[in-house]
Amino acid sequence: MNILYIDDNKESLEFVQELLEAEGFNVIPCQESHTSLKILDSTKIHCIVTDLRMPVLDGKDLVQIFAGKYPAIPVVVLTGHVEAKEGLDGPNVFAVLAKPIQADALINAIYDGIACISNKLFFIFKNTDLATLKRTVYMRTISSVLHKTKGNQVKASELLGISRQSLLRYIKLYGIKLRRYE
Repeated sequence: MNILYIDDNKESLEFVQELLEAEGFNVIPCQESHTSLKILDSTKIHCIVTDLRMPVLDGKDLVQIFAGKYPAIPVVVLTGHVEAKEGLDGPNVFAVLAKPIQADALINAIYDGIACISNKLFFIFKNTDLATLKRTVYMRTISSVLHKTKGNQVKASELLGISRQSLLRYIKLYGIKLRRYE
């Protein structure tokens, strides 16, 4: 399993990497928080472990981004400032652990997070027919792209890789409400 570990402290980065690799995880270390987003866009990650206090984007900023952009990836937050854990209640935050790191607590948090996300996805797929899943994915994707393009159907169809006529057909088929964007 691939674990993305984000920490601006090189010694912590190396320590946790060795710890998790000894447990059998493939650890992708990242010292810069903004670089972690590029890694997430290009690599299959099963769990994110992040430090809380970092320059540029701190752990709280990252947790918000992860919740919105990567909600199916569990997050474990490490901090030397336990009092700063307020506001870390994102839907995919499974643990906030104090530094110095206790190996068993970290490993258990990673396994618990991965198991919980897997169980949620299994439940959704087991209890939802494929037509409903397809409809939901299409509706959310088209709505999101229309929102990002501020309702520009030409740009939206280009981003989706379909013709404008197909986009309009999906909008009608799935009952997507077009909003006025200014």
